[in-house]
Amino acid sequence: MESAIQIVWSIGLVGALVLTLVILKEVALLLRVLVGIHRLSERIRVAAEGIASNLGPVPALAGIADPLGRIHGAAQGVAVSAGALNREMETLSPPARES
Repeated sequence: MESAIQIVWSIGLVGALVLTLVILKEVALLLRVLVGIHRLSERIRVAAEGIASNLGPVPALAGIADPLGRIHGAAQGVAVSAGALNREMETLSPPARES
């Protein structure tokens, strides 16, 4: 009876080890994707900040100030959102490794 219990426990432990390895692989894949999202959010933030700064003098232009002012506001909104996403990704992902 004791040997049967030990066999069942051993099978359970091996099964748990296999499941743990599968979960660790999935976590590694998820972290890789999160690092990629973090890099993209950083690039988007930098681009949106550049667009916002380039559109800064637009209000001084007559006739196109209103439409381009809306674009400027939207670009600033994207920069703020990308910055927030970037900060969130920094808290979720490990530091990126240099290649």
